[in-house]
Amino acid sequence: TSGRCPWSWSIQARMAAVTGGIDVDKTHVSIHWGGANTRAALTGFGEPRISPLVPTEVGFALEMVLTLVLVTSVIIFVMRISRPPLLGAVYPALAVTLGVMVGALFTGGAMNPARWFGPHIAAHGLSFPRKEVVIYIIAPILGAVLAWLADKTAD
Repeated sequence: TSGRCPWSWSIQARMAAVTGGIDVDKTHVSIHWGGANTRAALTGFGEPRISPLVPTEVGFALEMVLTLVLVTSVIIFVMRISRPPLLGAVYPALAVTLGVMVGALFTGGAMNPARWFGPHIAAHGLSFPRKEVVIYIIAPILGAVLAWLADKTAD
């Protein structure tokens, strides 16, 4: 919130993001691992994992598009509207929820380099497989840059 909207909207945005994050985490665990009580749900420190059946190119494209949709929803519904609706932050939270539901079985639906980076370091230390770096760090950054470029060219 760089002075573009009142602090009350900022608080609502953070509440929606936290609520969306909790919903997404529950959804991710139940879809990807078959339920919150399974042993697999407790391993890996919540690290998103790519399915062995998904080629790197498909995982890259999926993470890039999911991040592009998320960042575009933030730009449109939070930043571009001079007076965002009372629940304007719900749209980005829905983009995160739907992104995880779509990407959970294929890549884990990270959409954020930090979502993979932190749990990966906690689980594996400083070893970074090239395939995962490309999918979980480069693809989301490229998706965010593409959303920003689309916004700049739309002006």
